Amino acid sequence: MPKSSNPAQKTIVFIFWILAFTATILWARTDGPMWDLHIYGRALHAVAGGQDPYAAGIAIQEAYHTRHVLPAGMSAPPYTYVYSPITLPALRVIAHFSSAARHWVYWVLYVVCVLTMIGVGMQAVAPEERKYLGYFAPAAAFFPGLLVHDVILSGNIVYIVYGVILAAMWLGEKRGKWGWYYVVVLLASCCKAPLLTLLAIPVLSARKQWLKAMGTGALGVGLFLIQPHIWPGLFRSFMRAVDLQFLYNSDFGLSPAGKLGEALQKSGHAFSTASWMFYLLYGSVVLGVMLVLSRGYKDGTYTLEQWWPVVMIGTILLNPRVMTYDTAPLTVPMAIVLWRVVSHVMRRKAWAVAVTLAVFIGLNAMVLTVGTQDFWKDVECVLMVAAFVAGCVDLIRSGSSGGEAVSA
Repeated sequence: MPKSSNPAQKTIVFIFWILAFTATILWARTDGPMWDLHIYGRALHAVAGGQDPYAAGIAIQEAYHTRHVLPAGMSAPPYTYVYSPITLPALRVIAHFSSAARHWVYWVLYVVCVLTMIGVGMQAVAPEERKYLGYFAPAAAFFPGLLVHDVILSGNIVYIVYGVILAAMWLGEKRGKWGWYYVVVLLASCCKAPLLTLLAIPVLSARKQWLKAMGTGALGVGLFLIQPHIWPGLFRSFMRAVDLQFLYNSDFGLSPAGKLGEALQKSGHAFSTASWMFYLLYGSVVLGVMLVLSRGYKDGTYTLEQWWPVVMIGTILLNPRVMTYDTAPLTVPMAIVLWRVVSHVMRRKAWAVAVTLAVFIGLNAMVLTVGTQDFWKDVECVLMVAAFVAGCVDLIRSGSSGGEAVSA
């Protein structure tokens, strides 16, 4: 919960947190939650029974897309476990615990890590901004990337992963030691290899981190490349499951490269080469801009509060396949950027609050009115890029004005 010296604000924010928890419980009871967790559960039972978890999921997917009939007990198109075989030994260990123990431990970790993401994000809020942005913190979990979505109810393990990563990032920043951050990102890459792009954060935020980041990245890539030699059959099944994510589910994500790949696939064109070339193009620009701006942070021109939103948004943009849940750690940083841009234009705070709320409500009203996943991703893609550009401009302006942008 954000700090405040105003007792009335503390009370209001506390009430907002209570309402947020209550809303989560009610939403979970009515909206069919834990769809990703169900996928993990099926994989866990397959591994415990000595089966190939990928093959079982692939068979269900192929049967559905052949006959267009959902399997018994399913109300939505089936998905397959798509984490690499290196994660399966962990599933075998977890399978030895009771279902109740797994359930409670997982959800306690989940809630703690969601709160950690919000709490760490709020560290980038300057003290004079807390009286405005503090009210948004309780709602942040419901608006990944500032747009309303129920993905928090999915139970996706990435919420836990990001919570731990952001906690390690905060410790690395405050203590000047990034060892645990590298360990956490390396382990996270065993689930999702694109998370290795998060190794850019210590390089951009601290000195003498290039070798450590490159070494960790090389180790992560090595752990991925060695798997077909250790588990050849399982790895082939895993790659087939990944292919079906694109072929059957058009699950390209919402990054600019992902949106291009999705558009090309839907129009009947090959998408792989074009989307990767596009990614390398804009990814180089994003990384180059952040490398230039990082000099100002390392030299003390920018404060941590000014730098953090930009580096977080830019680093997530470096992920070639940004998924809905990948925008969750960006919610508070994007809200900070929105507030700073509006408050710079609208010098009177009352007008700044009104305009910020109008933009936020307008965006979400538009998304809810259209009501499709594709439109949500389109808007979020544009919003994420716009937030990065606006954050960079605000950062440059704050540097040229001696750091006054945050307190403007």
